[in-house]
Amino acid sequence: MAIDAVMSRITEIRSAMGATAASVAPGAVGGVMGGNTMATAMVSADTTRTTVTNPTQDFGSLLSAAVATSSIAPAASTAAAQSLTPAGTHTDRDLGQRIVNEARTWIGTPYQWGGNTKAGVDCSGLVKNVLSEYGIDMPRVARQQMGQGRAVSSLADAQPGDLLVFDGGTHIGIYVSEGRMIDAPYRGRAVTERAIYETPTAIRRVIPDATPMNTQQSPVTADERATQAVQRAALDRLGVTR
Repeated sequence: MAIDAVMSRITEIRSAMGATAASVAPGAVGGVMGGNTMATAMVSADTTRTTVTNPTQDFGSLLSAAVATSSIAPAASTAAAQSLTPAGTHTDRDLGQRIVNEARTWIGTPYQWGGNTKAGVDCSGLVKNVLSEYGIDMPRVARQQMGQGRAVSSLADAQPGDLLVFDGGTHIGIYVSEGRMIDAPYRGRAVTERAIYETPTAIRRVIPDATPMNTQQSPVTADERATQAVQRAALDRLGVTR
């Protein structure tokens, strides 16, 4: 067990410290307490050396030395580092799929020119409402929406959530995948998912670039966390109040 290894190492260091304290002359010990002389002892266990600079050092330093010279530190830090693998990166594809899923909740909403709710919506109102759910602010009309974001060269490069602009900016929809889109077509129809009916005038990507999540941490932080966890567990085993 990792904690048992630490406890064993603490016992070794304590024994060595006791021997060092006993061998220090009374005058030298008085010097340590009076701040005039420092007693230094080199303690070795197996092939690892631990330096004790003061026989009266606090337990926290002793525990740190035990952890550092035991075999558990690399294993613990490795485990911690593995648990912090890039489990999370928000990608533009992830967000794009969520946009598509949100757009699907509008399917069946009747077309209404100038409409902005699920009682009735037009093509640009659909786009604005769906994107606003993910903090993407858009103008209200299709011709202005087609100037947002960055250009995508062709349908072959389109990703879920991209915007498809038609007829020079008079109509707009949301790309799903595999040649399909969601849009509010025209009066008499409802929001629907259907095949892309013609080559778009423009394809725009308004989704932000992928960014790392805040939970991702550096290997240094992982090592520190692992060491602290072992120290806390050892202190608990010893019944030491922190």
